[in-house]
Amino acid sequence: MVKSLVKVTYPTWHKVPESIKNNLWSAVQAKFDLDPNSKTFVLASMARSWRAFKGQLTKRWIYANEDNLELLKHPPPKYKKFLQQHVWEEFVKSRISPNFKKMSKEQSERRAKNKFPHRLSRRDMPVLKKSLKKAWEKNI
Repeated sequence: MVKSLVKVTYPTWHKVPESIKNNLWSAVQAKFDLDPNSKTFVLASMARSWRAFKGQLTKRWIYANEDNLELLKHPPPKYKKFLQQHVWEEFVKSRISPNFKKMSKEQSERRAKNKFPHRLSRRDMPVLKKSLKKAWEKNI
C-alpha cells in the first residue's frame, strides 16, 4: 500500500508530508482494528517498507540497466500501475546523478567498516544477558 501511495521521489521518509502519512494511517485503520497508540509503530514499518522498495528499484532496475538507458525510460512493467511516468523519470534521474552515487559509495564504505553489526535485540546488553540466563536455566 505504501509504495502505491507515497511517491518514490521524496528523498527521505521525513520529507513525506504529514497529510500523506495521516491518509496511510486512516487506510490501515479502515482495514484493521488497531490501537491508536500503534500509529508510530505502523508508520515506522511503512517507512522501512517504502525505503526497501526504493532500494529494490535502484538495485534491480536502475543499476542493473544503467548501461541501457532505453530500458530506464519507462517504469518496470510490474509497477506501471502506480509509478507514474514523470515520477519514474525524476527518480531515475536522481539515482544516476553523481551526487547520489557519491553518497551511496560513502555509505557502502561506512557500512563495510562496521565490524560489530547490531543483531541482538532491542534490549540493552545487561537486560538481554539476564533474560538469556533465565531461559538457559529454565531449559536445563
